[in-house]
Amino acid sequence: MKESVRVQAWKEACVLAGITTIDEKGQTKRVTLADMYDDIAREDAERAAMIAKLESLQAKLGPGDASTTH
Repeated sequence: MKESVRVQAWKEACVLAGITTIDEKGQTKRVTLADMYDDIAREDAERAAMIAKLESLQAKLGPGDASTTH
């Protein structure tokens, strides 16, 4: 097996294992704890925004609209 094939296989394995990521330019980048914490914080903020939007929509609908049966 060629060395370049081995290197590419290792790169792909590291991406699959979550050790590295691929950036916008297609380059591999090592994942750090700071990256993971930033991702978690961003996901938490997105989740909170979705919940707030859902609660706002529920408040606009009111309790009668949600319990109506046909």
